[in-house]
Amino acid sequence: MFSDETYRILNARIREYRQQIEGLGLTIENSSDATGFAETRRCFPGYAHPAFDPVAGAQPGPGDMFWLSVHDAGEAVGVVASRRYVGALADLLHRRRFWGFDHPSIDDIEPFPVAAARELSAIRGTVSYQGGLFLRRKPIRLGVATPLSHLIRLASFRHWAEDWQCAF
Repeated sequence: MFSDETYRILNARIREYRQQIEGLGLTIENSSDATGFAETRRCFPGYAHPAFDPVAGAQPGPGDMFWLSVHDAGEAVGVVASRRYVGALADLLHRRRFWGFDHPSIDDIEPFPVAAARELSAIRGTVSYQGGLFLRRKPIRLGVATPLSHLIRLASFRHWAEDWQCAF
């Protein structure tokens, strides 16, 4: 549990990054609907990362995912998501949970080769993954990427108090 002072600090930083983005004439919204993230992300080039896409197999539990969308005059111009996992990062990677293999399957699934990465063995507990970031040109030119990345990480930490945060 965070102290009142820690909440004050986290709230102030979250407010600072929101105001930076909103001060550029953009609006920002949050949601916990994984399907909504995948649908919005598909409006942009590239793909919705499988960790956040129910169509690809992601099945985050209730309260285990949220995402932010940035809007310009009502049109979505950017997204980023955060997802909570519990376990050892090496195991989550090895079993490909970070790639949306969240449900039992009879399909062949090759393990991700992480056995040699001893550094990963210490990363365990509550782990959040931030990803799926995409911004159109205007918010990129306005410098939205950094405050948006900081905003999702701070909001994740305030809500989940993770032991570790990571992004690919």
